[in-house]
Amino acid sequence: MAFLSEAEVEQTLLAQLEALGYGLAREEEIGPDGRQPERDSYADVVLHKRFEAAVARLNPGLPEEVRADAVRQVLQSQFPALLEENRRLCRLVTGGLCLEEAATAKDFLVVQTAGKHPVQRCQ
Repeated sequence: MAFLSEAEVEQTLLAQLEALGYGLAREEEIGPDGRQPERDSYADVVLHKRFEAAVARLNPGLPEEVRADAVRQVLQSQFPALLEENRRLCRLVTGGLCLEEAATAKDFLVVQTAGKHPVQRCQ
């Protein structure tokens, strides 16, 4: 049985993502020591500005404070166990996140998946 090396798996996945329209950002550009750094250290696994921009792009009608609350809730771990935290994130990505705008008591469903779930009022 033949096994793929880590580099072969990475190259295959990158090719598939590029075919889906995703861009490729190299470490030399966006790494902590890059020409245009987007993270402070290698421990930062989420590119915050890109994530915030994606939430805004996918939820253009929501107030900024609601989007900021959504970003905070997604990025703030709730479980110490990796498996539980991954399940929580999977539920958020597939089902959205219910939030309330305090000033007007409106409920929102913030959607992180493009086109699969319309923005709607929470139940």
